[in-house]
Amino acid sequence: MKKYTIEQFMDIENIFGCSFSSDETEIMFSSNRSGIFNLYSQNLRTKKISTVTKSKTDPIFFGSYFPDENRVLFCKDSAGNELTHIYLQDNKGKQIDLTPFNN
Repeated sequence: MKKYTIEQFMDIENIFGCSFSSDETEIMFSSNRSGIFNLYSQNLRTKKISTVTKSKTDPIFFGSYFPDENRVLFCKDSAGNELTHIYLQDNKGKQIDLTPFNN
C-alpha cells in the first residue's frame, strides 16, 4: 500500500457542484484550489479554468446556472456564521444577495 505525507493529503483539491452552461461551452464547479471554496469555470474546448469568485474568507458553493443564460446561483455564509445566503451573479460578475435577512 502506498503511503502519503500529510502535506500530500492536505493538498488534495475538492471539486463538486458541476453544471454545464446554457450553451454547453463551459462547466462551473466549486473548488478549494485557492485554500477556500470558490467558483471556477472551465472552457470545454480549450480546457482553460477561470476563477469566477475570489473570496479569501467565506467559502462559496455553486448552486446552478440559469436554464437559458449564464447567470448563476451560489451559496455562502459570512465569516462562518452558518447563516447561508443565496446569491445571484449576473453575466458581468455583479453579485446580489437574494436572501438579505439577518436570521
